Amino acid sequence: MPIVVETLTIQCRAGTIPSVLAVLEPFVRETDAGCWVAEIGLLNRIIVMRVAANGEREAFQPPALPWPEEAVVEVEQDLWRVVGDAILSPGDYGPVYEFRCYDIFKDDVSEVERLFRDALPKRLPYSPLLTAMVALDDSARFCHVWPYRSLEERASLRREAVAAALWPPKGMATLLETMRSEIYLPASFSAYL
Repeated sequence: MPIVVETLTIQCRAGTIPSVLAVLEPFVRETDAGCWVAEIGLLNRIIVMRVAANGEREAFQPPALPWPEEAVVEVEQDLWRVVGDAILSPGDYGPVYEFRCYDIFKDDVSEVERLFRDALPKRLPYSPLLTAMVALDDSARFCHVWPYRSLEERASLRREAVAAALWPPKGMATLLETMRSEIYLPASFSAYL
């Protein structure tokens, strides 16, 4: 049975991150979820990621959290299928997490997944992969999350992998409509630090 992951992306108003994190903390701790705050990219965003206990899509209901009404602009819930068994157990891998997400040309999702899986074994010696995921809705999206000890480590390791012609996966770029990379830092109570 494939591993299913849920992400909640919470867009907050400026200055309200602490109040939203206070609401999220019990939920994140109870579900052993990851919780990150945007550092570089679209700011005032929080991502919460948790794995389905039984791998079923129906396992997820949007949490009824008492959001401070004036704090939250939007909450997006997405369900993802993990590529292979590539998801790390909760632990201390960061504190810098890069979320790389792509919009893929509709007919090319399986090819993007194949190219990524084929290239991954040569990339993993450089740094661990938290997870790679394909959206379960009809949006043709692919996302992979990489933890690093620092931004400097990220730049150095990526540069080495590119110089060795091991990364990015060959042939994948032409299958992507858009590419986004955002840097997130874990909340103090995140299962992934």
